[in-house]
Amino acid sequence: MPMQTLLAVDDNEAWLRTLTRWFAPLGYKIHTATTCRDAVTMTETLRPDCLLLDYHLDDGTAEDVCDYVRNHENLKKTPIIVISIFEDKEQTAHGQCQADAFIYKCTSLENIQWKVESLLRRVNWERGVTLKGDLRLETTDYQVFRDSKHVTNLSRDQFELFTLLLEKSPDFVSDNEITKRLFGSDLSIDRCDAIRALAHRLRKKLGPQLGRRIKNKANLGWIYIQPCPRTPSRPDAA
Repeated sequence: MPMQTLLAVDDNEAWLRTLTRWFAPLGYKIHTATTCRDAVTMTETLRPDCLLLDYHLDDGTAEDVCDYVRNHENLKKTPIIVISIFEDKEQTAHGQCQADAFIYKCTSLENIQWKVESLLRRVNWERGVTLKGDLRLETTDYQVFRDSKHVTNLSRDQFELFTLLLEKSPDFVSDNEITKRLFGSDLSIDRCDAIRALAHRLRKKLGPQLGRRIKNKANLGWIYIQPCPRTPSRPDAA
């Protein structure tokens, strides 16, 4: 998936190393901070996709960081997960901190990963973002990004077709399904020709590297084929 940025804030550096070793091989770019002051500065600079925030820090609490973030015009929608060894802080996390989620620190790293992924999926859906492999599609201006780099802006029809193919990948999408999604009607010869023409324009707009990922096979339809990534071996989490 396109690299997303996490900012982990905790005064326990061993815990920060554990989070880094866990999330980095999953394709996240993870930054760390140990104080409220650094957390605020780095959130402003990095604009992370998600903030993993310990409740108690040497120079304050999660409430201090959350108060700043939630009242900052450009940062207030940043997803925040409060992580603490104190289970009684859950109510405070959702109330005073206005955090999106609370995690008990003694849970497994798999559960933390699941919570992060679940939250980011929901946030991306609300923002009109589609993620697939190394691609990111944003409904705003129908933009396509690859590895966080802007590739192109599509027309509305091109964007809807590409989004549909990404959503269904690795399955084929029939001409009839495309017709109903894009045109709101049943398949006809004219619609079939329109789909082929639209796919041709889409491939051209994406360029040769991305365009060739869109394939067509008689009697099956259209498919987006995501190249298999080379996954680095993951070291055991401490």
